[in-house]
Amino acid sequence: AADVVVLVDDTRAQVCQVLESFGTGMNCSTLSFLVAITFGLLWSFVARFVHVPFLLHMFSIVFSSLVSLQMWGISGTIEIATLVFVCYMFILTLSRSIVGFVTFLFMFSMFIYFSVETYYNDYLFVSGNVDKTCVLCVLVLKLIGCAFELQDSVVLAKKTEQKPTAVMPTPRPLEYFGFAFFYPTFIAGPTFEMKEYRGFVSRTMFEDCPGGRIPLPLGQVLKTLLIAVFCAAVNQVGTLLFPVDTLRQDAYFELPFIQRYLTMVVVTRVTLYKLIFVWKVAEASVILCGFSYKGCDDN
Repeated sequence: AADVVVLVDDTRAQVCQVLESFGTGMNCSTLSFLVAITFGLLWSFVARFVHVPFLLHMFSIVFSSLVSLQMWGISGTIEIATLVFVCYMFILTLSRSIVGFVTFLFMFSMFIYFSVETYYNDYLFVSGNVDKTCVLCVLVLKLIGCAFELQDSVVLAKKTEQKPTAVMPTPRPLEYFGFAFFYPTFIAGPTFEMKEYRGFVSRTMFEDCPGGRIPLPLGQVLKTLLIAVFCAAVNQVGTLLFPVDTLRQDAYFELPFIQRYLTMVVVTRVTLYKLIFVWKVAEASVILCGFSYKGCDDN
């Protein structure tokens, strides 16, 4: 086990050297994050031609695990995988009438724990690292949503609005982990329901598309990427004028209340565009693989 840890750490260090050799001025964590998000576009394009559910599940699990190992090491990857495993055990062992509530309490408790741990040990303002809470945000929504889908199939299936999303069969292990580790949405979302994931890997989602083929809306992909580039530009220019560190300087706390409030609004809004950039690139990846966009109707 010690040899594996050393091998992973050495590999991470070598990858960091390659990434930092481009001289972008960003740290390894941020560069790894950007490469992983951008690689989602290539992953999504290749996934269009993979029609075997088993391969799609493995495709997601392997690539997402590699990204996790690079960004958060073995310990972080084990923590993420353990959360998924525990939630799957809840599905297998608990009554469906309570599995949603139990998963909700567990995942939110763990998310709060890791958020507090990150705040004290690796605060973003200080280190600039991308911590694993970005993945946990997505997993919280995915795993809780899946658990409540199973619970709804028993408790609320008679209600009309719940029938379309009720999941009757218990997910198989590979299917569940493929759903949790689905590569284009693993780091930054967007999230989706288990029924939608099943429709994607089985290709039944595209039965109502022309010829039953996966749509290829390149125009929508490019539009989404252009929005992402715009958001990145706003963030880069804005952070030069209104850096995040402004909110930590003594001069900021000496300003009048109104000026402090307006400064905080501008700084946080500029910082938000960095997140919107990431979300838009992830959205473009999901659209490219055919998951979330089928075109427009006559209206």
